[in-house]
Amino acid sequence: MEREPRLPRPALEFWRSYRSYDWHHELRLYSGTKIAYLGTEDPAIRRLRKLKPVLEGIGFTYLEFDGLTHSTCGLGDASADGRRVAQAVVDCLISRGAVASE
Repeated sequence: MEREPRLPRPALEFWRSYRSYDWHHELRLYSGTKIAYLGTEDPAIRRLRKLKPVLEGIGFTYLEFDGLTHSTCGLGDASADGRRVAQAVVDCLISRGAVASE
């Protein structure tokens, strides 16, 4: 991002602030349910997989969805894949006691 010449100044400032923030500390303090999920066809999968032990170490449940990209792994997607992701996240929340039963 630092080397992207077309990046507008406000976006660059946001990126610098975001990058320097201590997310690990903040996420350790968060007491809610933490779930990280991504598709295996996401171009960043190798980098993100390296974070799996760190995420699990601070209480995340880590999920991967075969064949999905960043955009097809979204919860707002009404496709069969979107419903599969949403159901897996709901199942995870229920299993962790994060969703009250009716």
